[in-house]
Amino acid sequence: MNIEMSQETYPSKIAGVFNSEESAQAVVKALHSKTDLSPDKVSLIQPGDMHFDEKLEPEDKQIGKTLLKTHITFGCIGLIFGLCIATLLNLTGFVLMQNYLIEAFVSISLICLFLGLLVAGFVTIRPDHDSMINKIRTATRSGQWSVIVHLPDSSKMEEVKKVMQPLASSLTATL
Repeated sequence: MNIEMSQETYPSKIAGVFNSEESAQAVVKALHSKTDLSPDKVSLIQPGDMHFDEKLEPEDKQIGKTLLKTHITFGCIGLIFGLCIATLLNLTGFVLMQNYLIEAFVSISLICLFLGLLVAGFVTIRPDHDSMINKIRTATRSGQWSVIVHLPDSSKMEEVKKVMQPLASSLTATL
């Protein structure tokens, strides 16, 4: 059974920082001519842009849906796992289970529920985005230009890197 947790259409991103507008514009044109990316998946961020976050993470609603889906899924899995553990302990005749049946079921199930929610947080959190966000923020504040490319998966990552690499002062990619 394959369950797709991410609700994002374009979860992979690559960003390049450029020292001049000319090099950033040249990369945007090269991406349009050398790749089959649609123009709306390539964003140019100018220095001082206070709304660069909207260009960097345009799928806020899908990220929220991913958060909700993973937390519900892993929370339910954790709760069911906790109930199974409590049932097994009860069937084996564990003394604590015999004496405090309801309390043991509730406590074991809640601990497993919270562990499931913790796992959901680890699955949902994207620490690879932090370095990209910080580099773009620093570049925007220091007068540099940035180009962000949104990809449906990491299969085209190398192709995009080859186009951006010659003119970029730095590149950052997500998983």
